[in-house]
Amino acid sequence: MELGRHIEAAKAFLMLDMADAALEELDSAGAAHGNDPDVLELKATILMRRKDWLSALRILDFLCRALPFSGDHFLHAAYCLHELKRTQEAKERLLSGPATLKKRALFHYNLACYEAQLGDLDSSRLALDRAIVLDDSFKVIALQDADLAPLKLVP
Repeated sequence: MELGRHIEAAKAFLMLDMADAALEELDSAGAAHGNDPDVLELKATILMRRKDWLSALRILDFLCRALPFSGDHFLHAAYCLHELKRTQEAKERLLSGPATLKKRALFHYNLACYEAQLGDLDSSRLALDRAIVLDDSFKVIALQDADLAPLKLVP
C-alpha cells in the first residue's frame, strides 16, 4: 500500500476515535516513511488526542526545527508544553513561531491562556481581545475556558 493510503486510513481511524488503530496504520507504512512530515504530523495529532503530551511534543519539537515556517507545529508544541504544566515554555515556544502565526486568532487565544496562567492579566486581556477581533467565536469559548478563569470574564 502506498503512503497516501496509509495516511488516509489512519485519518479515518482517528475520525472514528480509534487512536491505537491509527497509530498501527501509520507504523504499517514502514520505517522508510517514519520521518515523512505528513506521517509525523498525523502521529503527533494522534498522540495529542490520546493526551500523550510528551510523546507528541518530541515529534513536534523535531517538526518545529525541520519546518520552521509551519505555524501549526509551534501552536501544537506550545499546547503540549502547557498541558505538561510548562506554561512559561509554552509561551516562549508560541512566540518563537513564524511571524505569519500572529495573524491567527488561535495564536492570540492561546497566548491569552498562557498569560492568564502566568499571572499577567493585562497581557492576557489584550491577547484575548485580539483573538476575538480576528474570530468572535472565541468570545463564547473563553467564557468556558478554565485557563482564562483568572480574568473573571462575564457573558
